[in-house]
Amino acid sequence: MVQGLGHTFSERTFQRIRSSPFSINLDESTSNSNKKVLSILVSYFNQELNRVVVEHLGSIEVIKGTAYHLETALVTFFKDHQIPFSNMVSMMLDSCNVMRGSKSGLETRIRDKHCQTLLDIDGDSCHHIHNAAKSLLPPSATTLSSSSQTFTQTTCGLQTRYCGYASTGNILIA
Repeated sequence: MVQGLGHTFSERTFQRIRSSPFSINLDESTSNSNKKVLSILVSYFNQELNRVVVEHLGSIEVIKGTAYHLETALVTFFKDHQIPFSNMVSMMLDSCNVMRGSKSGLETRIRDKHCQTLLDIDGDSCHHIHNAAKSLLPPSATTLSSSSQTFTQTTCGLQTRYCGYASTGNILIA
């Protein structure tokens, strides 16, 4: 039953973003079973709900975490689900070279080959805050940010809470 519902929800999301503008949030990580995974969230305006929604679009196992392999996985995913790059407005990525490198990072590769109108929104603000805090805090205070997993869980929890507040007050968060 879960697979049936999951497939139905995914197909509904695919149909919606085939005909409307959307933004994606990408992150590559290593699973507990030591496999590299590219996770994709999508944000788009849901006309039925009359608000912007964020949904899980997919998680793709990748061979390597290089920009080339991530691009190949994303392009294949879009083709398999008939998602047009022409509808993609922006990509939210962390600021590492693999993702945002100006010569051969994933964002550059997608913009140059698949979506020339892609907006440059300068990376993930949570990563910027984390990196700034690490560089500004004295070494004795590094326990505050020693675990990026804890930081990420905290900031994602806050982001979810803020989005919840925004949705109840009809505030658009870009």
